Amino acid sequence: MKVKYTDAFCYPKVSMESVAQQLSAGLEQIKINAKNDDIAFALVIDGDSLNFALHDSLRGLLLHVGVHCATVICCRVSPKQKAFVITAVHNYLLLYLLIFKLMVYQNLACHVIVKCLSCSVNVHG
Repeated sequence: MKVKYTDAFCYPKVSMESVAQQLSAGLEQIKINAKNDDIAFALVIDGDSLNFALHDSLRGLLLHVGVHCATVICCRVSPKQKAFVITAVHNYLLLYLLIFKLMVYQNLACHVIVKCLSCSVNVHG
């Protein structure tokens, strides 16, 4: 007997709503456990979901969740998606750097922003 495995049977269909719901749920978990240093989060996202997450309406949420994770893994993504993720993260961190400089200038340093600035982007593959 031959058994054929396809993505249609293994994974539900990806949609803008499902990606938004999963990112929102992840952000809620991060907020709930914000004061617990023993818990680290990871974000794993595939190319199909990344297409929706990089849409203008979800990009900020994706970056917000990703910055608060110890690691982010983007799997099965195209070179164009890799470049877009790196550019988006770079722009997001530049915004935080600007805010950080303003806060240091006003002596209001924030631990969250310092944590964001310690992020690095590595691309493998």
